[in-house]
Amino acid sequence: MNTKVMVSTLVISLVMLAGCSTVPNTSQVADSHVESDFNHDKIQKIDRTNRSRGIDTVWINPPRKNDKDSDGSH
Repeated sequence: MNTKVMVSTLVISLVMLAGCSTVPNTSQVADSHVESDFNHDKIQKIDRTNRSRGIDTVWINPPRKNDKDSDGSH
C-alpha cells in the first residue's frame, strides 16, 4: 500500500510539472501584441468620447491599424 501511495504521488507530481512547462511565458504573450500595431488615433477618439460620457474604457483587444473599420464608426 505504501508503494502505491509513493508511485501515485510521483506520477501526480510529474503530471503537474509537465503541465507547468507548457504554459506560455508572459513575455512571449506580451511580444505577440506589438503596441505599434495599435490604431492610436481610433483608441484616443473612442476614449475621449467615452470619458465625456462618464465611461471608463478598458481595452482588452484594442483596434489595430489594419482593421477594416478605420474611421471609428460601428
